Amino acid sequence: MKAPQHPSHRKRRRRNFGDRIRAWIRHHYTQCYDSLLRIVRTPVNSVVTCLLIAIAIVMPTIFYICTDALQSNEHYWREPITLSLFLHPQSNGKNLAHHLQQLPEVKTVKYIDAEQALAEFKAQSGLADMIETLSYNPLPEVIEIEPTADAATHQQLAALKNKLLALKEVAQVQLDIEWLQRFQQLVMLIERIGTLIALLLLAAVVLVISSMVHWIISNRRDEIEIIHLFGASRAFIRRPFIYTGFWYGFIGGGIAWIFAKLILDWISASLHNLLALYGHTYNLATITPLLGLQLMFGTALLGVVGSWIAVVRYLRHHIELPVNL
Repeated sequence: MKAPQHPSHRKRRRRNFGDRIRAWIRHHYTQCYDSLLRIVRTPVNSVVTCLLIAIAIVMPTIFYICTDALQSNEHYWREPITLSLFLHPQSNGKNLAHHLQQLPEVKTVKYIDAEQALAEFKAQSGLADMIETLSYNPLPEVIEIEPTADAATHQQLAALKNKLLALKEVAQVQLDIEWLQRFQQLVMLIERIGTLIALLLLAAVVLVISSMVHWIISNRRDEIEIIHLFGASRAFIRRPFIYTGFWYGFIGGGIAWIFAKLILDWISASLHNLLALYGHTYNLATITPLLGLQLMFGTALLGVVGSWIAVVRYLRHHIELPVNL
């Protein structure tokens, strides 16, 4: 049997472990602070690098906010779904409207005779003088149908449209939601193209930071070789360059935050003035502090990835080190 350890030995072991943890934290703090000072001491290269990062990040940021605003404010263009039935001449529209009201898929029916349709067209088009010169009324009778909520899916609306077209009195059926479906498909296409461009720009950020960190590593090659001779581990050598990439990404994300806010404020003012001409009011969402911090730390993460790629690649090709994490 092993003799029980003396209490002083256990205390010394806990104290040594605590000292190692404190030294590890102190070294991280020193390397983080030293990396920031090195960036400040090379202002030209640092400013150019951070501006390149910001320019690449600001476009995906604006795209994300604009598409999110389109989706979250869909009620601005979503109106009740209606089907407009244009009848053949000499049709009995009133009787047909009464018949359609009995259908289970129909919620409301509105009958508009030819004279009422002409009066509404005069009022809305501003062509009253020109219409007065016509010798006859060219507009047909119209029946507007609002389907029930249970029949508002795309497939059910298409089936209802075909069912109404089969009626002998109906010459044409216009589904007023078709333009919205086309618009949604266009938005989906723009989202996919924007996502592809955003991924390419994010990859460009990683490459920019990786190239910059690789250049810094090349300038500090002698320093790396010296600390390698003293037995420094891979983690010890990587650490300052990882923090350098972190700071480049963090500062670049902060600049992108400022750029995006300025651009969104400028766009929002123009959009507000445009919609005011049509009697609507809408202000484009801006970047909240939470979103801004997410942007900065997200870009910092890209910086860590880029610097990791650069330093691991350099160590693999130039210095042979035992694996010591």
